Amino acid sequence: MHQFSRRVRTPLASIGGAVFAARANTSNSSRPRANTTTKRSFCSSNVVACATKYRLPPEPLRKLQDAPPGPSLSFDPSEKYVLLLGNLPSPSVEEISRKKLKLAGISFDPQLHLPARAGWHDTIEIKQLFDSNNNILPTPTSIPLKGLPVGKKIRMRSFHWSPSQNGKATILMRIDDGKPELWLLEINEKNGKSTASIRPLVQDRDLFGIRGSPATWHRDGKQVLVSVMPENAKAPPKKAPLPDGPVIQEADGSSKGGGRTHTNLLKDVHHENLYEYHTTSEVFILDLESNKRVDILPADMWRSLSVSPDGNFLLASRTVKPFSYSCPDSRFSQAFEVFYFSDDRLHIINRELVYTRPIQENLPSLFDVCYKGYRSFNWKFDRPNSLRFTEALDGGHPKTEVEHRDQVSMIHGPPYIIGIYLPYLT
Repeated sequence: MHQFSRRVRTPLASIGGAVFAARANTSNSSRPRANTTTKRSFCSSNVVACATKYRLPPEPLRKLQDAPPGPSLSFDPSEKYVLLLGNLPSPSVEEISRKKLKLAGISFDPQLHLPARAGWHDTIEIKQLFDSNNNILPTPTSIPLKGLPVGKKIRMRSFHWSPSQNGKATILMRIDDGKPELWLLEINEKNGKSTASIRPLVQDRDLFGIRGSPATWHRDGKQVLVSVMPENAKAPPKKAPLPDGPVIQEADGSSKGGGRTHTNLLKDVHHENLYEYHTTSEVFILDLESNKRVDILPADMWRSLSVSPDGNFLLASRTVKPFSYSCPDSRFSQAFEVFYFSDDRLHIINRELVYTRPIQENLPSLFDVCYKGYRSFNWKFDRPNSLRFTEALDGGHPKTEVEHRDQVSMIHGPPYIIGIYLPYLT
């Protein structure tokens, strides 16, 4: 039997700028009982007014908090150059208070189309570690960078080097708290002297960076695949005053064990519409020499892009409906497709569905649990265009007794048909 004690509201009296709170006395006597305690808290009117504003800690604590952290390092693929990226000591109040959306287990900024806690760099410095003959320099040489906006607030993130080792890298940049822009860093060497410059690539479109960098390099380093928000996108969907119907979830008993608890899941149709709106993007390819843009992937819920080692194929994954109210975005159904590039590698001439992974709702809360069926699709980088993937031989359940847990297989395409593959590792 539970026993509850009733809380008695205590009257307050203000005397001379002080507030007194006394325990209620139920007796008729004006003399307080021996076990009655009187609580006093003094709060002047000036202190109350100051409490509505942010206050600074003592100077030693401010210096400790605002001390500049060490720089982050980003090496180019040849390891000849390194970027020293200055890190901000802590996010500002304005950045922390920005509106964020939390849908299907992911948190993002709906205006910038970036993760909610995206880290930024405020300075960049280029160091050369080896000379033109690939001899290590006793002291790294600083390379001046030309093209950075002067006298403006600059924030940078998502540095991605070209895999062709041509000294180029894409950078996501914000200028004076504006929308993110895609810029290109170029390091050139001539007559034994290295120079560096930076220039804008995409400033007129809203970049899509919720799932990572909006830029994906082509293997030859001459083109960049750019993920952007749909050009004809309307305003975000608004919640209807009244729902069209109830939210129905069924328990069919197929799950043999309790699943993990996830936060920020989808709850209703409005959440579904918001999730689809903010995770939909389209992709165009940008030629760096001519600045020509060619749309290659229409608007859809694209998740990842990867170009084959020979540069002739594109592996892409996208989210497939229906959504789930009981598992996060990472367990939603996904379709894996291979796109065929034209000879100039600026157009798509064929599209082939490789595999559609079903939704993974009833995974048990055990260690080493994985998805049923095929997973981890990627290119095998020591071959021109072979697709590699993994299959769980135990059905994804670690308690199933099997000789081998996983089997890694390859598809020597084209064509890329999941039924025609060669197991090469178990």
